[in-house]
Amino acid sequence: MGGYTDIVTLLLERNVDINIYDWNGGTPLLYAVRGNHVKCVEALLAHGADLTEEADSGYTPMDLAMALGHKKVQQVIENHILKLFQNKGLE
Repeated sequence: MGGYTDIVTLLLERNVDINIYDWNGGTPLLYAVRGNHVKCVEALLAHGADLTEEADSGYTPMDLAMALGHKKVQQVIENHILKLFQNKGLE
C-alpha cells in the first residue's frame, strides 16, 4: 500500500500468500495498483499475483488502473498478459 518494493520483495521471498484478501476486500496487487506503485506491481506479477482477483467494487487490477488513469501500471499489466500468452504458445 505504501509502495515499499523492498518490503514486498522480502515478503515474497518468504512465500506469503499474495492473493489473499484483507479485511477491507483488497489484495496486495489491488493496493499496489491503487497506489500507482509500478515496481510493486511488477514484483507481485513476477511472483504470480492473480490478475483476475476483484476488489469489493468489482474492479480487477486492470480495471482499477484504467479507472484511475495509471498508464504506467496499465502498461505493466498489459506486458505481463502478453508474456503469459507468449509463454502459453511455447508450450
